[in-house]
Amino acid sequence: MSARSKQLQPEQLQSVCDMLLTGGVHGATMLARDMVASGHTQRSRYLNVLSDAARQLGTMWDHDQTTFLGVHVAAIRIENIIRDTARRITNGGGANGRSAIFACVPGEEHTMGAKMAAELHRSKGWNIQLVIEPTQEELLSILLTSPIEILGLSIGSSTSMSKLYTLVRALMAIRPTLKILVSGSLVATDHRPFARLGVDAYAATLGKAERKLEQMAREIARAN
Repeated sequence: MSARSKQLQPEQLQSVCDMLLTGGVHGATMLARDMVASGHTQRSRYLNVLSDAARQLGTMWDHDQTTFLGVHVAAIRIENIIRDTARRITNGGGANGRSAIFACVPGEEHTMGAKMAAELHRSKGWNIQLVIEPTQEELLSILLTSPIEILGLSIGSSTSMSKLYTLVRALMAIRPTLKILVSGSLVATDHRPFARLGVDAYAATLGKAERKLEQMAREIARAN
């Protein structure tokens, strides 16, 4: 794997997926070491390797090239790599003044994207409050009392759309100035529902979400 390339070549990406699917714990450990040895930064690992691998695994599942169990196990291995990386990172604790709440849409089972985004931004000095698997009431309660002005919502399944709509409408009523970004693989499928929803931004990839969050933070800084 070359750190110079923004994206893995198809055969490299397939090799990563195969290692996650069949390499066991040892394979995942070797993958993590290989990424470091190849010169991948944490950002590069997340944006150019792990997020692409997660997307490819989903495509393989859609085309019956792997089983649900295989994808589930591979996702756990990716999360373990993320968690291990996070333990090694000493972040700035929000020293740069940028803060956000990252959460999965209530009922959403795909939590890996939110976890990856949280660790990526913490490594850049953001203060990130990560909310995983909340109920609608729990998330609204957190957002109603928090001074944080940016919310990043992760969605990966069309079955979560109705809850996303309900949540966003409620937030627009109780916190109209809260900036909301929605990201996830579902955005890549069709961005129009998210545009109609009226959120501040939406992004299909972690890299695009990263850039839009930075823009939101600059807008808030200028306004304050």
